[in-house]
Amino acid sequence: MAAALVAGAAGVRVGTRFVASKESEAHPAYVDALIAATAQDTIVTEAFSVGWPNAPHRVLRSCIQAAEAFKGDIVAEQLIGDQRMPVPRLAPRSPSRTTSGTIAAMSLAAGESVGSVRRIQPAAEILRDLVEDAERRLHQWDREAVQHAVR
Repeated sequence: MAAALVAGAAGVRVGTRFVASKESEAHPAYVDALIAATAQDTIVTEAFSVGWPNAPHRVLRSCIQAAEAFKGDIVAEQLIGDQRMPVPRLAPRSPSRTTSGTIAAMSLAAGESVGSVRRIQPAAEILRDLVEDAERRLHQWDREAVQHAVR
């Protein structure tokens, strides 16, 4: 977050980290996959384009492999409102707690920051950690810049 702010960003996207928050509605198997993943386990792809063509997504590589190996047209069902709706294979929907089926073969969206997702935490704690880390890094960089200028 600090690097993005120093580069001039007005904010950052931190969606992946919040998928593993206590408040998240993400399916537990999806959260477990994020916790086990590293940045190298992600890829930008258009593989999950059913109903949303030409829209690249960053996902876990493993879900592409699982979706390609899946036999059948419907990979899962999700509760939407009060109805169970089919999830076509290679649809861009990520699994929620109400999803049943082959979770590993669904779109498991994951940003490059996935390597920092190590456990489930309350959203407020995640936000506090992000802000404290950014402040610490920004202060460190300020000190280093001053020391370099003095030399």
